[in-house]
Amino acid sequence: MCMQGIEIKDKTHNESGSFLSFDLREILTVIGDSALASSWRCQYIECTGENADVMHKISDERRIISGSELMQIVSGIFQTIDGEFEAHHGGENSPWLIIRAVDSSSFDVISSDSEVLERVRRNFGEVTDLPPDAA
Repeated sequence: MCMQGIEIKDKTHNESGSFLSFDLREILTVIGDSALASSWRCQYIECTGENADVMHKISDERRIISGSELMQIVSGIFQTIDGEFEAHHGGENSPWLIIRAVDSSSFDVISSDSEVLERVRRNFGEVTDLPPDAA
């Protein structure tokens, strides 16, 4: 399965500086039903918000959660600083989608589904291709 990836860096600027203008929930919303229908492994998570403790616990326990559970949790996350989110289709070992939060500066979206990558590309402004070895 060939994985390709993109990096998203859409930013907002104000008197305090610049920061990402989106978070994981916006990426998952753009991906849509296939994200909701997947099982997710969330690891190496650092985030802030009312559901940060829940997300940190899932990450620490290496629990697998449903897409709908992930959406519910990320609706209460203000900022995802670091982390890796792997989406799996029904029982498959290899992920079909990986989303990485990179040091509060960008998100990488890596997938074997080129249509998902195109949808993400169309919905965000500052998007670049990742090198093939990053996927």
